Amino acid sequence: MMAYVPFHYGHKKPLQSNWNLRENCVTSKADSHKLAGHNIALAHAYCDPPTCSLDIDDTVTALPILKSLGFDVETTDAPVCKSGRENSLKAFFQLDDPLELHQVEIDGVMSFEYRCATKSGLTVADLIPPSRHPNGTNYSWINKRNLRSLPKLPKALRDDWLNRIAAKRVKKVATVRARSLSFACDSPSDEALLRKLLSYINPNCDRDTWLKVIFSALSTELTNAISIAQDWSEGAPDRFDQRDFSSTIDSYREGHYSTGTLYYYAKQGGYRGSRK
Repeated sequence: MMAYVPFHYGHKKPLQSNWNLRENCVTSKADSHKLAGHNIALAHAYCDPPTCSLDIDDTVTALPILKSLGFDVETTDAPVCKSGRENSLKAFFQLDDPLELHQVEIDGVMSFEYRCATKSGLTVADLIPPSRHPNGTNYSWINKRNLRSLPKLPKALRDDWLNRIAAKRVKKVATVRARSLSFACDSPSDEALLRKLLSYINPNCDRDTWLKVIFSALSTELTNAISIAQDWSEGAPDRFDQRDFSSTIDSYREGHYSTGTLYYYAKQGGYRGSRK
């Protein structure tokens, strides 16, 4: 069973809010009319079995790495499409279970992505042919494969995906420590307080407020501050963008923000607790 999401024709914007909830995806022929006249995206995590894409954003940096892992775009038995954007390709596979999206940058360039689900388990979606890319070209298949006969993601690619996720988590644990005066120790109660404060702040806020809240959450230096900030941001699914969130996290610099900002915006949203 495949799951699809209708997007605005010629754009990468979903037709409806909460598009990444399972109940809002098209999964039956009876509902296929909902896709007519629109761009069509594959909702990976809600397919049965789950699907994923190897989204190659820059063939120059990505292909040598992928070839070392045994993936060759010219000989693969997976369906591969192009959007018309230079040096960009996308291959599709089956998974046994949904995996968390992971992006790979090489020398500051977005090289490739493993795409299936968000960290919180919501689906990621990829446009498929014959959708129209915002640059005016149409997505098209470059080989004779199709989505009806997806191969499993090769073990080497799956292992690379899992290893990169694990390495990223280790790096976060090593670099984000609880030294904040407002969050003196890394304990469940500190995490609960951070989540509570964020629950009073609307993630569908203006970008300046969003940035301040994200950076203030990171200033707590809790081990799980990044994932908590992402969970909060995903509360506005129409605006959340994984790539933008990741680059925002990477741009964070210590010393410019404090937890006082969290209390300020939480109190505007109705929080009446005292400051820790």
